[in-house]
Amino acid sequence: MESVVASVSGYHGAERFDLIKLIPSLGASYVGAMSSSTTHLVCRRFEGQKYDLARKFKTHVVNHRWVEECVKQGKRVPEHPYTWEWCVSVVNLADVYVKKSKKNRSSATDAITDTRKNRGSKEQGKQDIQEQ
Repeated sequence: MESVVASVSGYHGAERFDLIKLIPSLGASYVGAMSSSTTHLVCRRFEGQKYDLARKFKTHVVNHRWVEECVKQGKRVPEHPYTWEWCVSVVNLADVYVKKSKKNRSSATDAITDTRKNRGSKEQGKQDIQEQ
């Protein structure tokens, strides 16, 4: 991790402070300002001035979970699962899953509603017969 020079963007308060403390504990260097020598930008949201500079400098842009995973494993882990591109693909998969689930839920809800309607009709039919 000695080759990692990281900056932080979009985090505030204790969360920011904790990240800034974690980075050197990994053997990496923390810098406040983005420059072409910054190797990693830890971003809460993939937007803003630092993010734009990071993209321009071809800096690794990751979220805080990358830092947490590095701490957990005690070494530098691949950045890819913690990048914007990865997050977008996961979000897109989640959207597909949610849409599919809603469709299945709608079908199941329709089936339950139909069953209840049929049951209601049968109960009404029984009541009509008893009243005659």
